[in-house]
Amino acid sequence: MERSHHARTAVLAIVLLCVAACRPTRSPELATPAQPATASESNLNPAALSAAATSTSPVLSTANSEPFAFLPTAEASRAATSTTIPVTSTSSNGRSLVLYEVAFVDADDRLNVRAGPGVSNEVVGRLDPGATDVSILGVGQHTNGSLWVPVARGNTQGWVNSRYLTGQLSVGDFCNNATVHEILTAFVSAVAAEDSTRLVSLVHPERGLRVRISWSNPEVRLVGADLEQIFTSQQVHDWGKEDGSGLPVGGTFRDIILPLLTHDLVSANDFACAKLLHGPTAGLVKLPQEYASVNHVSYFRDAEHVSGLDWGAWAVGIEQWESRFYISFLVHFRYEI
Repeated sequence: MERSHHARTAVLAIVLLCVAACRPTRSPELATPAQPATASESNLNPAALSAAATSTSPVLSTANSEPFAFLPTAEASRAATSTTIPVTSTSSNGRSLVLYEVAFVDADDRLNVRAGPGVSNEVVGRLDPGATDVSILGVGQHTNGSLWVPVARGNTQGWVNSRYLTGQLSVGDFCNNATVHEILTAFVSAVAAEDSTRLVSLVHPERGLRVRISWSNPEVRLVGADLEQIFTSQQVHDWGKEDGSGLPVGGTFRDIILPLLTHDLVSANDFACAKLLHGPTAGLVKLPQEYASVNHVSYFRDAEHVSGLDWGAWAVGIEQWESRFYISFLVHFRYEI
C-alpha cells in the first residue's frame, strides 16, 4: 500500500509539472514582435468586459473619432441596400484614401476583377488572397444582392465583389482603438443576454457573420433572417465534423454555437489582441488562411481540471468597412487528444 501511495504521488507530481508547462500560449503562426505594453492591452481584459457587459449599448466612434449610434435593424438594412455607396474619402486622383485588403478568398484561389459590376462581365485581372493596397475608385453598385465596387491596384483596374475586401488596418492601430473595446463589450453583452437586436447592430447586414466550430471545418455565414433571429432561428446548419470522432455536426445556432459562446466567451478568464490563446492540445490552433486579413481578438477559458484539458477559446474577427467596425467572424478552439 505504501509503494502504491508513493507511485500515485509521483504521477500527480508529473501531471502538475505538465500543466505548469502547458499554460495558455500564443499561437506561433500569429505571433507578433514583442512590444511594450500599451494602455489598451492593459484595459482590454475579461474583468473589465464582464463589468461593462451589463451597461447599456455604447455610442461607438469611427476611426476619425466622429461618433455614431447603433442603427435599428430595419434602418441598417435600408442603408446597406441603397443603390450606390459613396467612398469615405478620396484623393485628388479619385482613389480612396482608405486602403483595402483582399479577404475571405481561399489560398488556392484568386479574386476576379471584372470589367463591370457582376459576374456576367469579363474578367480583366485577378488579385491574390491577402493582396494589400487596394483602392476603391468611386461609388459602388448593388448587383444580384452584392455590392460591387470599382477598384485599382497597380496596373489592375476593374470591379470586384466588396464582400471579398476588408479595410486595411495595422495590428497596432487595431489593438489601440477604443472602438474595438466598445464593440467587444457590446458583443459579449449581447451574447450573455441573448439580445439579437443588439448583436445584429454589430454585424454588417450584407457582409454577415462567419462562424466555424474549428479552423478546419467549413464556415457558416449568417445573414438576413438567420442573423436577425440568431438566437431563435430553427434553421439547421452543417457545422462540419466533430474533432476526434469525425461525426457530422448539424443543428441550429442556438443548439451548437450558443453553448460554446456561453461557456468559452462569456466565461472567459483571459484575453489577447491579435494573438491566439490556447491550452495543451494535440490539434492545431490557427486561423483559416482566408481570415488572415481581418484583425481578431482571442478569448480563453482556462481548463477546469488538473490534467490541463477541457479548455476552450474563441477568436473574434473585427473588420473595418467604410470607417466603421463590425464583428466579422467567430472561430472556436478547444482541446483535442
